Amino acid sequence: MKYYLSSPENTFKPARLRVLNDDKKRNYLLSFGLNSTSHFNTFYQDGKNTIMIDSGAFSAWNSGKEINLDAYIDYCKKLPEEVYKINLDVIPKTGSSQEEKLRCIERGFENYLKMKSIIKNVLPVHHYGEDIMWAKRMLQETDYICISPANDTHENVKREYFNYVFGNINDIPKVHVLGYSSVEGLEMYPFHSVDSISYKKSQMFGGVYYERGDGSIVDLDMAQFAKIKGFVYLPDVSLSSQPELLGEAVYECINSLTNHFERLEERNKTRDFSWLKSQLTLF
Repeated sequence: MKYYLSSPENTFKPARLRVLNDDKKRNYLLSFGLNSTSHFNTFYQDGKNTIMIDSGAFSAWNSGKEINLDAYIDYCKKLPEEVYKINLDVIPKTGSSQEEKLRCIERGFENYLKMKSIIKNVLPVHHYGEDIMWAKRMLQETDYICISPANDTHENVKREYFNYVFGNINDIPKVHVLGYSSVEGLEMYPFHSVDSISYKKSQMFGGVYYERGDGSIVDLDMAQFAKIKGFVYLPDVSLSSQPELLGEAVYECINSLTNHFERLEERNKTRDFSWLKSQLTLF
C-alpha cells in the first residue's frame, strides 16, 4: 500500500530536508488550490519520487473560493505524464437540496471526462454519501479511483462506507483513500494507496509513530521516544525549541508509516478479501 505524504512542504524543516536527501523513493501529495504545487520540483526530484496532485477543491470551498478548471488543466498539462492528477470535484453548498447535490456530482463527473480527454492519469473521486453507480461509471473509464470518506465522522462510519464501496464492486480496482490514516482500518481493506498528514503527528501533537523490531507500529509520547533514542526531553519547553528531538521524531514517523504501508502492500497480494462481498447492507 503506497503512502502519500500530504502537504509535505509544511513538514518540520530538519526532517523535510533529511527525507529529501536520503535515498528512499517516496510518494507526495501536493495541492494546486493551496499553491503547494510551487514546490513540485523539490519533491519530484527529477522522477525519483511519485507525485499526486490534488485540485484543492475542498480546501478552496472551505475558504469560500473556487478552483478554475481550465487553470487546473493548464497546470496539469505542464507536468510529467506519470504524475497522478485528482479530478476537480464540484462541492455542493451547505444546505443544498438532493437535486442540487446530484447536479454537483454530475458536473464533477463532466470535469473528470474533460480532464481525461486532455491529460493522462486523472483520478476521479467517489465521495461518502454518493450512490455506488457513480463509482461504477468511473470504473468504466479507469482502473484507479479515489474515494473520500467523511473524515469528520467516527471510524465506524468510514468503515461502513468502505464496506459499501468494496461490497458493490465485483472486481477490486486500485483505490486511493483521501485523508485516511487509521492504522487498524488500513489493515482491513485492499487499498492501493492512501494519503494523510499523520506523519506530522510529532510537530502537531507531540506524539510519535514508532516501528518496533517486529514491524508493528506503536504510538509513543515524546518522553518515551526521547528515552529510546537517547535524547534529553524537556517537557516544559516547546518542541520547536528542541529541534534535534523534533526532527528525529518527524523523520521516525515518516519512515515508520512508509515501511508499514509497504509491508501491507506485500501482505495484501496474498490476502483473501472475499468477506467484503457480504457487506452490502451496512451503508
